[in-house]
Amino acid sequence: MYATVRIAARVREALTVPASAVLNTGERRLVFVDLGQGRLAPRDVELGRAGAGYVEVLAGLEPGQRVVTSAQYLLDSESNLAETMKSMMGMMNMSDMG
Repeated sequence: MYATVRIAARVREALTVPASAVLNTGERRLVFVDLGQGRLAPRDVELGRAGAGYVEVLAGLEPGQRVVTSAQYLLDSESNLAETMKSMMGMMNMSDMG
C-alpha cells in the first residue's frame, strides 16, 4: 500500500543564527555580537525552533547583526575571567580604604 502525503505549513520569516553561534551556559543562552574594531559583546537571546543546523532567535538580536559562530567557549572563559578580575580589583580597592 502506498500513499501520497502533503503537509500544509505556514511559512514565515524568522531571524536565525547557526546553532554553533549559541553558547548555553546552563542558566543563559548567549551569542557574541561583533561590535567592530575587534570588539565583541555577549547578548542574551531567547530561542525558538531549531533545525538543519540553525536556531530561531525570538529576542536579543536585530537583523543584520554579525555574530561569532565558533569558539564561544573561549570567549565565555575570557568574559568570566574579565568579570572575576574586575570584582577582585574592586575588593582590593575597598581593602585599601580600611
